[in-house]
Amino acid sequence: MEDYARTLDNIELAANRQLHVDMQWVKNLRSPLPLQESPDSDRFTAVHPITGTCERFSLYDRFHQKNQKRPEEKLRSLNICPTLRTEVNSSVAELLNRELSAVKYSLCQMKEPQFKQTLRVLFELHNDKINKSFKAQMEAMCNTQLSIGLHGMLGLQSAEGKDNLHANPASNPKIHLQNTVTSSFLAQSYATDLKDKEKLMELLSGCRNEQQHLAEISRRFPVSRKDIQSVCPPELLGQSSVNMPWLTDDAVNYRVAQLAQENKCSSLGTFDFILWHREWTRSGAVTDRVVKSIPVSDKIFLPRLVGDYSPERGNHLILWVLDFKAKQIKIYDSLMLFPKISDRDMDILRNVFRFSGGLHGWTVTCPPQWKQQDSVNCGVFVCAAAENEVRNLDVTAETLTLNQCRTLRLHHASQMIKTVNVEDFPPTTEELAKMKQKEIELLEAEANQTHSSIHCLAWKTKSCLFQRASGTTKFFHEHIKLYKWVQCTMCKQWLHFQCASLKGKLSLKSFFCGCDTRDLSGILEALEGMSGDIMTDEEIQDLERNLQSGNVLSNRMYLWKHKGLDPALRHHYSEHFTLFNDMKTEEIIQRIENILSLAGTVAEKQLYISGVLLPEVFIEWMSRGEKICRYQAESVLLECTSNRRTRADMTADEAHIPEEETS
Repeated sequence: MEDYARTLDNIELAANRQLHVDMQWVKNLRSPLPLQESPDSDRFTAVHPITGTCERFSLYDRFHQKNQKRPEEKLRSLNICPTLRTEVNSSVAELLNRELSAVKYSLCQMKEPQFKQTLRVLFELHNDKINKSFKAQMEAMCNTQLSIGLHGMLGLQSAEGKDNLHANPASNPKIHLQNTVTSSFLAQSYATDLKDKEKLMELLSGCRNEQQHLAEISRRFPVSRKDIQSVCPPELLGQSSVNMPWLTDDAVNYRVAQLAQENKCSSLGTFDFILWHREWTRSGAVTDRVVKSIPVSDKIFLPRLVGDYSPERGNHLILWVLDFKAKQIKIYDSLMLFPKISDRDMDILRNVFRFSGGLHGWTVTCPPQWKQQDSVNCGVFVCAAAENEVRNLDVTAETLTLNQCRTLRLHHASQMIKTVNVEDFPPTTEELAKMKQKEIELLEAEANQTHSSIHCLAWKTKSCLFQRASGTTKFFHEHIKLYKWVQCTMCKQWLHFQCASLKGKLSLKSFFCGCDTRDLSGILEALEGMSGDIMTDEEIQDLERNLQSGNVLSNRMYLWKHKGLDPALRHHYSEHFTLFNDMKTEEIIQRIENILSLAGTVAEKQLYISGVLLPEVFIEWMSRGEKICRYQAESVLLECTSNRRTRADMTADEAHIPEEETS
């Protein structure tokens, strides 16, 4: 810990949550305590059997680490020890310490053996109080008597079973069956094969970009390496590790949306209810624009962040399933802390779904579901509940072990990246360095080549149809050997005929690449005021056929057909795909789905439409309506989406929600 002394630099890093201490011994907290030798006479200089050091440090719990005024107190925050924060629920520890404070004077006078024994008794009484309270709560919900089995699981108990609770089960098999809960968790149903584990290990190994999107569902729910790592950290791939961090909101949103999409249902995100709450608080109603953007479906999955007085904060994840056929809302809460919907939240839901009957006559139920026994796996239970719901699996109200949670984490992590090719993983730092060096060498070699594509104006915006894949000697559309060039009359820059969307011989006396019309306000106004169809069904069908056949060249189509080629360019294109607003974008995607008979899974079709067809439809519309060349349309797409992203990031920063630890 010498590197983390109380220096100004370390205090500043801790204040910015950039100081992290890696305590390797934390990973062995759940392992059996090693045998101790005879204690040393001086307990303060003795080496601790778990930490392996005689150094002692004191950290604040989660509740009190935010209230410190002195800058150096930042060094006592749990945030600098992420592994310890994952393993220890400081809130529970603080509450228990508060209970012990009533007898602290007596405890301080005890010798070590009596002190340990007294703590065991106090802990037993504390846990017994919690168990009795939980059992009473469950009995009130079930309206029946429950019994506690040998392994601490609650089971239904009949009147006859109550009278014979202490009878010998072997002498009365009927009593034994009544008090036994059959497990509904089948490990083989969630087994992860070796190939999937190797794929996960490949993604989680090395230093890669943790924020780069690996995949998206409906363009609303992205998933990154950081999210996958929250579901399945590298240590979890080992045989004995039980290191289980909290799942990120994006990980839960993506997995739930993935399950919903695969089963022709719809899904919303944790951020949706936050948006509804803000608008409801501000004006007493959610705007029509937001309401109409909600997908229409027989069943909608809505993950919720709860545990605070405000829906915008929380430390626990639950799942609401809105079944429009059954007129029912199902609540899945692995801790059974929020088995009901508050009046305020119900008013918001009725307002949001006012065009679907306002949820009048609906019922709210809390079906049998798996329970968690820890404080970190609520996100995993939300994913499991969503999967059980779409598979129509009936489960028992049993508490899953940590090993079963580990099995679920491996299963969901492997499923989340099942459609992602290994070639599309973010490159490691070493791979990026080699690629950059190779690119420099290739550019130097091509600089003096007259007909090299690096002289094409579209090369600068990564939209040249004959550019080279980053760091390689492979060119796009390599079957075309002879290029035609055209020079801009104004800026004297050169473009390929295809990059300028010119065909045949150039009959114009002058050509302008778009450098004379840099004002994009007119184009943006046309987008905002657009109504009606931008292209006919026949035009969309012809465009798709020409893209497939190669009559219309497209780098997006080329990358789609050549999986794994130039992941960096693929990621670049994924960020610049349309300028239409969300409602218009959804409308176009729905039209394309209805017009074209596309093969593949639902996820593959969504990716093909949003990654290839949607931007090509936009470029075609720009070329026809605004009468600009392909290069300029690509430039507009690049510049305007970048501006929109900057404004969105600024808005997100203004409305930043402090990150909370999630159970």
